[in-house]
Amino acid sequence: MITVSGLGAVRGSRTILREISLELHPGIIGLVAPNGSGKTTLLESLAQPWDKRVKGSVLLNGDIPAPHAWERSVYYLPSANEALEPSMTGRQHAELAKKLWSSTAKTEIVAAACGSSEILDIPTHKCSQGMKQLIAITVAMCTGVKLLLLDEPLSALDPTNVAHVATALRRYAREGLTVLMSTHNLTNVDTSCDKVIFINDGTVGAIGGDGERRSCLEIYRELYEKGGACSAGQ
Repeated sequence: MITVSGLGAVRGSRTILREISLELHPGIIGLVAPNGSGKTTLLESLAQPWDKRVKGSVLLNGDIPAPHAWERSVYYLPSANEALEPSMTGRQHAELAKKLWSSTAKTEIVAAACGSSEILDIPTHKCSQGMKQLIAITVAMCTGVKLLLLDEPLSALDPTNVAHVATALRRYAREGLTVLMSTHNLTNVDTSCDKVIFINDGTVGAIGGDGERRSCLEIYRELYEKGGACSAGQ
């Protein structure tokens, strides 16, 4: 289990996040908020909690991990364009990721689950944005890390590939691993995520799923469309 206590983050002179406390259990956790509410900042802060701009603590199974140990336990995927080297194929990216994270994942099996098998050997500069996104998700899953941080991973995908990736992430989580992903798609977040965290005014505004009777769309409207506010951020 990953325990986040009193996490805050600044960017320049602005406070983006303040006093975020969470328990991240194995499973798929959604991260929802309007643009500029701090979703990306939270993912970045969890990827590198020792950053001087971040305060608070992140514990792994009750202990503060050393930076090297934490880096081997976490993979952060910001966007396909930032994560992929244009001259390399998806397979080359996956094999490199497996080596760096000492993963025993089978590239072909992960690619088949994600729906990226047919594009695995194409240099990524020849891929469309949706194809790049599939490759980037495949590479991320090949790391086999305890905590997978995904920044809007489904945004460039068509409905067929959204379904492929959602199923693949579910299989990943069933291995006792945690996926934390930001999303703006509320149409299937109730069914695809075990829990959904809503950020409001720089902190946790609400948590959906996990026994909550309201749908995520209802929570979203209550927080952000009925007088709820969000701070400026990333």
